[in-house]
Amino acid sequence: MGGIYINDLNKKITSLQNLQNKIKVRELKIRNYQHQVNILDKKKHIKNLIAAGKIIEAAGILEIYDPDVLMQLLIKNKKFICKKA
Repeated sequence: MGGIYINDLNKKITSLQNLQNKIKVRELKIRNYQHQVNILDKKKHIKNLIAAGKIIEAAGILEIYDPDVLMQLLIKNKKFICKKA
């Protein structure tokens, strides 16, 4: 009787260890996907900044405002600008 119980227990332990390994692999995949999403978000952000810079330059705004002052105005009114866009 005791031998059968130990075999069942060993099988369950092995099964749990296999499950832990699968969980670790999935966690690594999730971290990798999150990293890839962060990279894509940064690229999208940079693309949007470049597009905004081209619009500002084409509109001749830099001829009116000092770039540092313009940046401060944009940051100060970020919520309003984002809602309008």
